[in-house]
Amino acid sequence: MQRRPPEGFDHAEERRLFYVALTRARKTVTVLADRQKPSVFARELVDNPAYETVILGAPNITEHKCGVCGGRMLAQTSKKGSLYFGCEHRRLCGETQSPCSACGTDLPVLNKANAEQMVCSCGAEYPSCPECADGWLVERKGRFGKFFSCVNYPRCMGKKRLKKKLAKA
Repeated sequence: MQRRPPEGFDHAEERRLFYVALTRARKTVTVLADRQKPSVFARELVDNPAYETVILGAPNITEHKCGVCGGRMLAQTSKKGSLYFGCEHRRLCGETQSPCSACGTDLPVLNKANAEQMVCSCGAEYPSCPECADGWLVERKGRFGKFFSCVNYPRCMGKKRLKKKLAKA
């Protein structure tokens, strides 16, 4: 009986099993790894930019929920270099959202003290959308003048008229 020659790298059998598991996924793969002691396989995935690995749970970062599928909204950079948030299930869900217009780096969340208001980590405040739970209203211009509309348009049609300011005599 002939013996196989030794493999060229450590954990060859485990590596093959891990590769099989990754390549059998149809749409996306989620790998959970210990942040303090990740396996050599997890480190290889993170270190190679071709795999487009997303690391979640970094300290002091708020995780935002996708309003369509309930997945996490992850900060991503567009080809033009601008920041946007996209659902972690981008191939299944495809939901994207623009960041706060004040700081451009985070998404506003519902203000716990006032449910009619969304607040960003930078301190910017926006009126919350009356139609959806994850949207806030931004000022837009239409053929009948200025109005507030949900940032999730066209998925959400929430809107509100601007209150006219009374001129003091």
